[in-house]
Amino acid sequence: EKHEVKISMARRGRPDENGYAERVIRTIKEEEVELSEYEGFWDAKERIGEFIEEVYQKKRIHSALGYLTPAEFEAKWYEQEAEAALLSKGGPKLVQFLGSTTRASGTSKTSWALSGR
Repeated sequence: EKHEVKISMARRGRPDENGYAERVIRTIKEEEVELSEYEGFWDAKERIGEFIEEVYQKKRIHSALGYLTPAEFEAKWYEQEAEAALLSKGGPKLVQFLGSTTRASGTSKTSWALSGR
């Protein structure tokens, strides 16, 4: 509620109720899982995570996001949010560094958050 996030859960046995989540899962299955052989659970977990981070987020465009990748859409959103904060009466919002993680593959993920003054 504080962050204007709405939880969306489908009832058991009703995949038609949460089409966005079902589509993401289908894409991961078709473009990664069904085309790969994994050595075990931990290998699958790491490689599927890498697919989501490196392909789904950074290379795969989405019509619902104006034909941008999720990473491009997020960067554009933060740029607009920062610009709006600078133009608002309240001044700029504080940006908080949440952390950075590095995977065994060498890829890394950095998390940031905008907060009020």
